[in-house]
Amino acid sequence: MARERQRESLERLHQTAVLSARVQLDRSDTNRARLQTFLALLNQTPEAEPD
Repeated sequence: MARERQRESLERLHQTAVLSARVQLDRSDTNRARLQTFLALLNQTPEAEPD
């Protein structure tokens, strides 16, 4: 369980880094919108995991 959460966290970190790099390399409206949408999703309250 903890290992899976760590893997998911690392995957989100990787996705954030890729999107951030895209915005810095190409400041297009599309890349900015993708990054903003992704960050908004990250800020949502996670659903409770079943016990």
